[in-house]
Amino acid sequence: MAEDEKPAVSAKSRDEKATASRQERRRAARIATLVAIPVTLVALFGAISFMGSMAGAEEESSDVPDEAVEVAAPDLSDEDFKYCRALITKLPDPLGDLKRRVVSGDNGAPEIAGAWGDPAAKLRCGVEPVKVAKDAKVYRLGPTCWFADKSKKTTTWTTVDRELAVELTVPNKYEQPGQLAQALSKPVDKKIPASKDAPTGCSS
Repeated sequence: MAEDEKPAVSAKSRDEKATASRQERRRAARIATLVAIPVTLVALFGAISFMGSMAGAEEESSDVPDEAVEVAAPDLSDEDFKYCRALITKLPDPLGDLKRRVVSGDNGAPEIAGAWGDPAAKLRCGVEPVKVAKDAKVYRLGPTCWFADKSKKTTTWTTVDRELAVELTVPNKYEQPGQLAQALSKPVDKKIPASKDAPTGCSS
């Protein structure tokens, strides 16, 4: 055999190399599959979670009707109207777990009243002050003092330490209505001037 002549590769050797190559490709394919499965599962669970959250958001968005809540707003002077309108711009959304709703009505109700949930909890600014004794039971909820009047269907919370009385009427369907009034205490305190004449319980 000449020095520059290469030995022929046997058929057996070629078969062995081909078999090894196929096995290597199969191993690589199995590894790729094992890697792909968890990635696919993560993507699948992510898609399911996203769809669930979207469904939940749609369900939440349909918790309350689209139509406006009619509120009987008081007839206010220009100055009082200005104070109440400033308060309405600071009302929370949501109020507790209740989503805010659009308000309709006379005397500029959309600008001086608020509503949340279904049935609606309604806020009115500038209402007739409640007359309570100096030693009446009142509730100091944060910076604002409230008087609670419960009836068969609602509980009405009215501020008793403000120049303008703010009223929140809450259907008895909702538990712990005082927490809803408390959530309004800071906006009321910031936008409605405090009164110098309040029940003694308001100073505690």
